[in-house]
Amino acid sequence: MNKGHAYLLTGKVASGKTTYARRKEAEGQAIFLSIDALQLSVLGPSPTREQLDASYDGARAYQFSLALTLLNRGIDVYFDWGLWQKAERQRYKRMLEQQGVEVDIIYFDVPAAVRMDRNAQRNRSNDDTSFKIEPHDVRHFDSLYEVPSEDEYDVLVAD
Repeated sequence: MNKGHAYLLTGKVASGKTTYARRKEAEGQAIFLSIDALQLSVLGPSPTREQLDASYDGARAYQFSLALTLLNRGIDVYFDWGLWQKAERQRYKRMLEQQGVEVDIIYFDVPAAVRMDRNAQRNRSNDDTSFKIEPHDVRHFDSLYEVPSEDEYDVLVAD
């Protein structure tokens, strides 16, 4: 049996990663795994920073293990994990490739104004699988994001 393909999604807040992954999942035999959705389902709608930080590594380890099971069954997996830092993108790509899995990094490069509008829409929605993020926090998170170089990603999604 052929292994599934792994897709590591990276981009700033509200760049469209979750929407893209949900669409790919709806199109066929693919699963998307979201750290945000997992943490919100376990911790509830208003987790503290301490709860999020304490559960982050465990949430990733659980989803990574689940992803390997799915990939080994021939199911494609979209990792909706943000992957803000180059080192973490490269780490997970390497770990997956060591398991014989093909990996693409998909970079979402969306202008700040578009992302702020999308974030406002998300904040008004009833989506309980995504965090509501205040505009000042979006700007803060943007400052923490390490933009991938052109040779780091395989697919560019730009709006």
